[in-house]
Order: sequence, then C-alpha cells, then structure tokens
Amino acid sequence: MPKCLLETQAIILHKENSNENFIRFDLFCPNKGKLCCLSRLTKKNLTNSHPDLFDLITLQLSPAKQGNLLFLKDFQINRRHSGIPKNYSAFYYACQWTKVLLLNLSYIEHPRPLFLLTEKALHAFELSINPESAYLKTLYLFTRQEGYPIKEHWLINLPDNLLNTAISVLQSPLNLQTLPSDVVEKLIDHLHLWITQHTNILLPR
Repeated sequence: MPKCLLETQAIILHKENSNENFIRFDLFCPNKGKLCCLSRLTKKNLTNSHPDLFDLITLQLSPAKQGNLLFLKDFQINRRHSGIPKNYSAFYYACQWTKVLLLNLSYIEHPRPLFLLTEKALHAFELSINPESAYLKTLYLFTRQEGYPIKEHWLINLPDNLLNTAISVLQSPLNLQTLPSDVVEKLIDHLHLWITQHTNILLPR
C-alpha cells in the first residue's frame, strides 16, 4: 500500500544543494516541528522557482518507498520574505534566529506557539526596523515560552544601566525604538550568556 502524502504549512529554515540531483530543505512545520525533505532537480524545474529561505509555504511531502526520507512533491508560496536579504542586519539576525530553531526544534514538544512567534519575527525582519531588537524580543519570548524564569531571574538582575534599556526594548514597539544598535547588541550578548548558563536552549556559536 502506498504511503500517504503529508500536506502541511512550513517555513524554510535552511536550503542547500544535497548533490547534483537534489536540493535539501530544513522545514519548520507548526504540527510536526522540524522536518527535512529533498526536491529533485530535473531539466524541467532547473529554471523554475523553488522555495527560498524564510518562505512560508503550503507543501505536499511524499514519503520514500523505503526509509524515512521525504520528497517535496508540490508547494505553494503563501508569503515570501524577499526583503530580508536586502538589509544586512535584518538578514544576519534572521539567520541567527533560524539557527536557534534548527538547534532546538527537535526538543520542542508543542511547536505551534513557536511557529507563530517565528512568523511574527520574520515579518519584523522583513520590515528591517531595529532587527537587533526584534531578535532580542523573539529570543526572550521563546525562552519564556519554554518555562524558564527569564523575567524573574535574567531581567531583574540586570545592572541598572542595562535594565532600563532592556525594559524599553521589550515593551516598546519596534518602530518607536531609537536605541543605538551596539547598545541592543550588548543586551543580546548578556542574554546569550544567561541562556547558556541557566537553560538547556542551544545557541549558535
């Protein structure tokens, strides 16, 4: 009996040539979490569009006859974040966020809230308004979603000069923030250190 097609939404977290015949995609699905699939390169689709990094798509995945491989059978682009690569800082922090997801998704029991958070984050990176703050807010919310006492331990124990800055970043809309990027980056470094020391969340090096 043939295996059933899997139809789902997904965000493209990573894309690379697997060999001369395939493109490999790392996907974030709201129900399944992290999935990997292959798309076969043919003469017909060499010139056709494939899903790109950060795309939100609806796709059909076909299981291999043997093993656990999945193949991309069909897809429809729901939203393309083509503006992100046009801004270096937005692209850098969007990639940082997708790396965080790739490292941690296998351990997330209920991925839907994180999927919704990622949709909002990509929209913020697309607008390229204070991408450093967008990354900090997203990482903060993810850590809180995972049940860690980030507000009760990290935030309130910040030095006074950083505490006021952190509250401003976390509570103010991105388009109203005027903090220099290096100030926010200092906060990001501080948060990365706390996460490394006090949680099981993995961060890219």
